[in-house]
Amino acid sequence: MTAGRRPTVGETGEAALLRRIARIIGPPPSGVLGPGDDAALVTPGRGPLLLTTDAMVEGTHFHRAWFRPEELGAKALAANLSDAAAMGGRPTYALVSVILPAETGVEAVIRMMRGMTRAARRAGVALVGGNVARGEPLSVTVALAGDFPRGRPVRRPGARPGDAIYVTGQPGLAYLGLRLLLAGGPEPGRREPDPWDSASRREPGWRAALRRRGPWPARALRRFLTPEPRLAASAALRPFRPSAMIDVSDGLDQDLHHLAETGVRLVVEDRALPVPAGFAALAGSLGLDPRAAAYHGGEDYELLFTLPPAAARRLGAASRLGSTPVRRIGRVERGRPGVWRESDAGLTRATGNGFRHFG
Repeated sequence: MTAGRRPTVGETGEAALLRRIARIIGPPPSGVLGPGDDAALVTPGRGPLLLTTDAMVEGTHFHRAWFRPEELGAKALAANLSDAAAMGGRPTYALVSVILPAETGVEAVIRMMRGMTRAARRAGVALVGGNVARGEPLSVTVALAGDFPRGRPVRRPGARPGDAIYVTGQPGLAYLGLRLLLAGGPEPGRREPDPWDSASRREPGWRAALRRRGPWPARALRRFLTPEPRLAASAALRPFRPSAMIDVSDGLDQDLHHLAETGVRLVVEDRALPVPAGFAALAGSLGLDPRAAAYHGGEDYELLFTLPPAAARRLGAASRLGSTPVRRIGRVERGRPGVWRESDAGLTRATGNGFRHFG
């Protein structure tokens, strides 16, 4: 290895890399066997055990030129934490499997794990093990376990006529962040600091320029690059006993259709969709219809849920779950199953457009 050059994972080797990762993760909680053996050992609670897994693959879910390593680590965990939140669960333990090209810098991997570890600590999750392997392309897979401290899991089926439909936060915001990156991200051939080059921590010029466009562009980038799973909102929602819930990862339209798959009729009121002036202005600057962006954009990891009539009256049309805003956007009716949009022009059947892995 040339003097002064940072080592790659191919040069460092698996054992040394795992030792560094283990130091970042830290010791496991009392009573838990964490990294260092053939498998982790945990003691599940008395109730149902929540298990979920998600993968982030370079070229499909992310581009290294856009993400700092810390951000990728945090987002890989956030996708799983959001699944736990969508079922009303409490995440507890996680395993991580990383596929690394041999030329990947060791410090980039360490930074990625630092980002994941910080996100795990905020969520009360212990990283208890995983795997590292050589391969292409770079990918990060997280497997998450959790439990249900109060009551039963909230599932997608369960909405009934008379229920109200709600969504947290600002759907479509991550999509605007993606469109900002597509329009103003790194230009081919332009010399910019590589966020995965450990020798450079300076923010790339293109990224600073996007943030300087104003608070809404900065918020949109943050929501796409480092989404905050709605665990606190999910916990605050438990006393309301939602009848159905899902996280908005594929877009509001697509995920509404997932709720409707059990044979119910969901009506979304276009005028109730949250479209603030700053969101609308940013969408317009990107050549997008603001309401369509809010309705079809994905990767927000907001919560989409239904409440029975009495619980809906308690929550109101616009409120907060902890620090997270929540808004009533429609209703569940009797009639032909599916998703319908209600506007000044009347009712139209929704298309179900959104992200499809193999579409």
